[in-house]
Amino acid sequence: MRRTDWAWAAAVFAGATVAVSWPHLASALRGWRATERQQALRALRAAVAHGADSVDLSAFIEADAASDARDDAELRALALAAEVGPRPPAAQRHVLDLVAAQRLRWSAPAVDAIAASTSPGTRKWTSLGPLSARSEFNGTYFDGMDSGRPTAIAVHPNNPYQTFLATSGGGIWFADLSSSAPTWRAITDALGSLAIGAIAVDPRFNATSGAVTLWAGLGDAFDQQSGLLVKGTYTPGDASAVFGPSIALSTASHPADLLPSAPLNIRQIRIDPANSTNLLVGTDDGLYTSADGGATFQLVDLPNDPSVGKTRESIWEIRYLGTSTGGSNWLISGVYACPTPAGATVANRPPAPGAGQVFCPNDANSAHYNKGDFWRSADGGATWTSIRTAGGLPATVTGSLGTDVGRIAFATGSTAGNPATTVVYAMASTVQETTITNFTPATAAYLKSTDGGSTWTRIATGLTLASPATSATPVVNPTTATEAQSGCTTMNLGHLQSWY
Repeated sequence: MRRTDWAWAAAVFAGATVAVSWPHLASALRGWRATERQQALRALRAAVAHGADSVDLSAFIEADAASDARDDAELRALALAAEVGPRPPAAQRHVLDLVAAQRLRWSAPAVDAIAASTSPGTRKWTSLGPLSARSEFNGTYFDGMDSGRPTAIAVHPNNPYQTFLATSGGGIWFADLSSSAPTWRAITDALGSLAIGAIAVDPRFNATSGAVTLWAGLGDAFDQQSGLLVKGTYTPGDASAVFGPSIALSTASHPADLLPSAPLNIRQIRIDPANSTNLLVGTDDGLYTSADGGATFQLVDLPNDPSVGKTRESIWEIRYLGTSTGGSNWLISGVYACPTPAGATVANRPPAPGAGQVFCPNDANSAHYNKGDFWRSADGGATWTSIRTAGGLPATVTGSLGTDVGRIAFATGSTAGNPATTVVYAMASTVQETTITNFTPATAAYLKSTDGGSTWTRIATGLTLASPATSATPVVNPTTATEAQSGCTTMNLGHLQSWY
């Protein structure tokens, strides 16, 4: 029996004044279970009726597993209703119309591309999958996406329809999207690792065969760890890519603490458009660069906020800004580790995704916590400037622990002009990535820079704070579901998973 069943039975025996036969007890227990189940079902129906985006089925799973119950169609219907919403005839007709429109679009994709190319911002997004797995079993039931999490996308330098897709656990896939029925081909099944954290395609290619050099970073930021780089070649149409020996990124003495360092996952790989022998690799334990086409890699000692001092950093994003007289300009984002105490024999590594904190354990210095930062280089990555140290982050962000930022994702506008005027948009989480007293994870800030990331303005926030007084920026098209039901009525779009 389940623990709750034993508790129920014990209560019956403890309060009984007369002998009760087992058949009567079993009958009473079944009645109690049925009543309990109906109450839970009523609660689920009410939650779905009020717009809940998901429902908790753990109690039913436990009960059904204990009693070997048959499939419950109502439970599946409630879970589906919560996940995709009501499907009246009008909604289903809309789905069919969308499918028909997609069939028409894919019958001549090049026509759609040409039509949109002269009208910036007018092209519509086309869904290529993967589709949701509404009912799955991976050790326990869940109602989420289970058909692969994409980690990176790259395109052939001579044909933007030829696309490489990296996944967290399914390797690298290739497809020619100019076809009306694109077929995805797995090209890394023989590699030995299917956890891909990053990919990059060399802008140089074989003009005759179309073969390209492909870099892959093994080890996903959230799941399987690896921390290795591999370099290979792929010719469109081949069954698979051919890779050389793996490259381990490591150093025997990290500049921040003089202790060994070896990344466990690769998060970004960038090839310098102006010189493809220059590579930048972002990892969970530092930035690595190569100036010889990947023959050797060096760990970069990035500057830190003086109030923190020397410490390690994890790198989350790397973006090219354009080229100036000093060389290629780059912008990266990352998160500080807690400083390693003097005399320690094991270094403090940067926090894993979802583990950032507003304090450092066993460290009384309140300035020591997992701060997010940008770093900028105007000389091809030879030297770097900390934007936090330079005062480039606004006071609305750095003014308090509650508004400060941790992990930062960002994207650039056109890099064809002066990198000092490149527009950049960023989305940042709170420093504290788990719920503790006085801190709740949220999307802390949406930032904009019009000078290539040197200075930033907060243009929206998902925070609601009493001190400093902060209100979440509302959205103009809120969902019916409330924020508490994982809906979106404000710019706290990531909710508790803003670090993801």
